[in-house]
Amino acid sequence: MTATLRPLTARSEVQRDALRELGSGQAPEQAELHAVLRLAAAVTGAAHAAVNLLDDEEQVTLVGLGAEPCRVSQEDSLCARTSVRPGVFWGADLRADPDHAGNAFVDGRIGRLRFFASAPLRTTDGDVIGTVCTWDDEVRELTPEQVDRLADLAEVALALVDRYRAARVAEAASAELSRARAFDRALLDSLSVGVVASDAEGRPTRVNRIVADWAGDRWGGGRLVDAPLFEDLYLADGVTPVDPRSGPLQRAVRGEQVRDVELVAGRPGGLRRVTLATAEPIHDDDGTVLGGVITIRDITEQRELEAKLREAALHDPLTGLPNRALVVDRVEQALRVQRRDRTPTVVAYCDLDGFKAINDTAGHDAGDAALLRAADALRSVVRPSDTVGRMGGDEFVVVCPGMGTARDAAELVARIESALATGAGLRGSCGTALSRPADTADSLLRRADEAMYAVKRGRRP
Repeated sequence: MTATLRPLTARSEVQRDALRELGSGQAPEQAELHAVLRLAAAVTGAAHAAVNLLDDEEQVTLVGLGAEPCRVSQEDSLCARTSVRPGVFWGADLRADPDHAGNAFVDGRIGRLRFFASAPLRTTDGDVIGTVCTWDDEVRELTPEQVDRLADLAEVALALVDRYRAARVAEAASAELSRARAFDRALLDSLSVGVVASDAEGRPTRVNRIVADWAGDRWGGGRLVDAPLFEDLYLADGVTPVDPRSGPLQRAVRGEQVRDVELVAGRPGGLRRVTLATAEPIHDDDGTVLGGVITIRDITEQRELEAKLREAALHDPLTGLPNRALVVDRVEQALRVQRRDRTPTVVAYCDLDGFKAINDTAGHDAGDAALLRAADALRSVVRPSDTVGRMGGDEFVVVCPGMGTARDAAELVARIESALATGAGLRGSCGTALSRPADTADSLLRRADEAMYAVKRGRRP
């Protein structure tokens, strides 16, 4: 990520012409570059992004996200210093990088950034006319795929800058405009996120390949068929339908900027897609809203992975039963209900007698099979609202809210012992405790555990 710095070479006449044709770094009022910067920030996870142009003396911000446009001398410009490298430069923490720790944007004279990534805008002649850069005040790491996507976005930005320059030179050239639009289409279709543009009424007028694939027959021949672009759209809870008047694109054409709204597409119980949507209005020169543009990132796999991680964190990997952490949470819930409704809870703590002998004589596979049988036996004697958990080893807990008498507890133990003896071929020692108003989860579980050990001691010869 670091290398010995080489002296900056003078820019070519081609680059100087490009900078002159774009004016003094004043950004055209175009939504495309803003969309590129939103994608760059989303790809890297950074809070700030910019398209900067470079000449022989300074860096000029063409478009910024989360940052004000500015001019910076070559001496202070991180983009200028890193643009001499052949590919994308990135640093997880520039404060720890001896080549950049003394830069004004790092050491506090201008800013205190830490993470920085810069992809050059390199012409076909090899001239670097600027960069797409992202930065943050926090340390960040990039994967090779993220680096590749940032390089792709630099190519998109370069193409857009080239298009603006061509439009300034020959605004009336319809053939050039047609080629630019075709190039835009190819670029949009190469992105890994969905893009939708709309008119001032919020009606979709243009989508990229990904959105067209999602929409299926609802988008055909470059136009919206008589149906919503996305059917069955819900808020992040997956249950509340999105009001057609308050969707991200509709909010954008009302002048709002919308960022990272989580939406779920697809009917409950069917195939669903989870997305993050970001939208903003498109204005003309006098500020009138001409339409809106929305970028949609599919995060279904990310959310599925998060759910699996949560499941793994709260469940026993062998039996699939709630682990100690989730059992404690369920007991705490039951105690809260008791304080509100005065409905006590029975907790049964169970230990499998002779389990160590199974492990020692028949092996761990046989021990695991015994634990699985015991888990199934315990599930078979409880209600859907009850919790069966594994506390570790051969110890299990059954939490039964709404059972409030010693008789309830005795009947529960009888069912458990009978199920273990017949279904699992094991004998269990079970102790119970009835919840009290002053109980905590720890105190209730501890009393049940003590009762279980009293039963075991009573059975020893």
